[in-house]
Amino acid sequence: MSGMQIWYRPELVGFGYLVSLEILFSTWVFYLLENGAAVFGAVLGYDRAGFPFVMEQGMGAYVATGLFLLWMARRQLVAMCKRALGRGAYEGEGEEPLTCRIVVFGGLAGFAFLVLFARAAGMNGWAAIGFFAYLLLFALVYGRIRAETGTPSVWALSHSNGMSLPFYTFGSDFFKFGGGTRTLSVWTNFFFLVHGGFFNQCTAYGIESFKLADEMRLHRRQMVYTALLALVIGLLLAYWMFLTTYYKYGANVLLCRI
Repeated sequence: MSGMQIWYRPELVGFGYLVSLEILFSTWVFYLLENGAAVFGAVLGYDRAGFPFVMEQGMGAYVATGLFLLWMARRQLVAMCKRALGRGAYEGEGEEPLTCRIVVFGGLAGFAFLVLFARAAGMNGWAAIGFFAYLLLFALVYGRIRAETGTPSVWALSHSNGMSLPFYTFGSDFFKFGGGTRTLSVWTNFFFLVHGGFFNQCTAYGIESFKLADEMRLHRRQMVYTALLALVIGLLLAYWMFLTTYYKYGANVLLCRI
């Protein structure tokens, strides 16, 4: 059994008070079961580094939960697509932050851009589609976890293992089909999308902003416009701040001090 670390986090006490008993119960029960599985494997003589592979199990749970969420929302998704094509009505569209047409066609256009960008960089087309679909599935589940539990931690998702899970499952040679090692190289270069959980947090920020709009009795579309304006201003300031600082002092010096 690995050691148990106890952190003094007063804010988690407050969040935990608002979380449902089912989630609180499952948190510590499954923690004990994972440690029990390690002991059970040792008793049977199963000697494998990393057993019982907690991170990998978590990634599998993310995939299964994401597919389950999509299946449960299948009727709503179909209704949204029909509304986007002008073939039906979508109940409550006026209260949504964006129209069905913008959501469907904007989402497809954004996904196509990501795939074409990866394809231009050297990744196989089918691998690029699978990679970004896999990435968005993780973001969906993380957003749902954040909405259900309010967990303030970005480590509710094992980012590095998320990138490696497909290779654990199919092997690296599987991804060389049709493009050789270029797919693996581009895949590795996209690690910044999952490192630190910043990409997955974007879904959580969106959900929390809409909840804030509801509490303040604002239309959710106002929050979308505000978020887009903040995004543009934030990017410009970030580019200016980081680039000027790095060129003035040197990125290697600053990173070493961090």
